[in-house]
Amino acid sequence: MTYDPNQYGNDPYNTGGNNGGGYPGYGDQNFGAQGNPGYGGQPGYGGQPYGGQPGYGGQPGYGDQGYGQQGFGGQQGFGQGYDQQAYGAQTGGFGPRQELSVGNALSAAWNGFTNNLAPWIVFMIVTLIVAAIVNTPSIAGGGFSFEASTTGGTESTGNLGLQLLTSLLSAIVGLFIANMAYQAALRTVDGEKLSIGDMFKLRNLGSHVVTYLVLVVIAIVCAVVIIIGWIVGLVLLVLLYFALMSAVDRGTSVGDSFKASIAIVRENLGVCLLLGLVFIVLSVLSLFTFGIAFLVVSPLMYISQAWVYRAAGSGAQQQNFVPQPDYPQNF
Repeated sequence: MTYDPNQYGNDPYNTGGNNGGGYPGYGDQNFGAQGNPGYGGQPGYGGQPYGGQPGYGGQPGYGDQGYGQQGFGGQQGFGQGYDQQAYGAQTGGFGPRQELSVGNALSAAWNGFTNNLAPWIVFMIVTLIVAAIVNTPSIAGGGFSFEASTTGGTESTGNLGLQLLTSLLSAIVGLFIANMAYQAALRTVDGEKLSIGDMFKLRNLGSHVVTYLVLVVIAIVCAVVIIIGWIVGLVLLVLLYFALMSAVDRGTSVGDSFKASIAIVRENLGVCLLLGLVFIVLSVLSLFTFGIAFLVVSPLMYISQAWVYRAAGSGAQQQNFVPQPDYPQNF
């Protein structure tokens, strides 16, 4: 499948009722929280997020996307006031239009990562440090809880409360980190040269939070309903992989974010599943490096997800993007 930037114009979701109707074919992150290592991202269904990434399980990964979605092309937020160019129209960004495939997604992710190597590495190191700080009380409390349970002490109740509080704090911090990672990944595939400061900006946080909370509720319901709920949850995990990306990118409502993700996955199911399997394997292998490999794997997950999202018809990529001093935050 090749990406035609003129197929949907500035309104890829056809909200203006142009011929063809409906959403562009395509349907991340998430293959469930999109399993990127780190925090935030889409929640996994029925238990631990896909990919088992350390830290705050955020999506681009599959399961909770890594540490972790757009006002693109005239939409609210990103890109307003900038000259929009069709995907591949210029020599900037990731070059001429390419077929939507796993190989091209990984190649584009690697190019985007290496072109912004320092910002992504610094961002990942900071998120790992934050993850360690936030989770330290829970880890320490777990040790005390084990000691209390073996000695008959009563401290275990208090430690359980500490762990619950730490989990809540981790989820909140994870949302912020995932939002930063999504916006950075989108700007990376749009051809922008990022600074370290650009990595820590927020974008359409309100839409991101609302969409995330709805996904959490869906995950809880699916986890409660045995077998059937798990199957439904797994299907939704795949179909809604790009929901958080859409929320961050365009600031869309929950319903529109879901529709955009389903459209992308529906038309590119094979690519999405294969890409998810690739990063599952990479995530497992990264565990043998004591998490060091996640400094590379996590950014690749985010960027490849953003590339597929863009190339599948979410909007034309910006080539030779010139960053402006007042990049919109859009809380």
